[in-house]
Amino acid sequence: MGFLPVSGSVYPSCTKTVTIHLSEHNIKLKQGHEVLVNGQEVSKLPITAAGANIHSVSSIFLRGKLTL
Repeated sequence: MGFLPVSGSVYPSCTKTVTIHLSEHNIKLKQGHEVLVNGQEVSKLPITAAGANIHSVSSIFLRGKLTL
């Protein structure tokens, strides 16, 4: 696939968490469709918060779109 080794590993790794900082808001997208907005868990998707729209694309993927 053309991935470069990271820290001595010969295989690519999966991203566990993506953190989005917007103004004074923090949105974390975690594995297992877990979404946190300013540390509070969001249980229902889709959600629009802090200038971003987060929704489920499949059973394993989330999509975030900035609405600013």
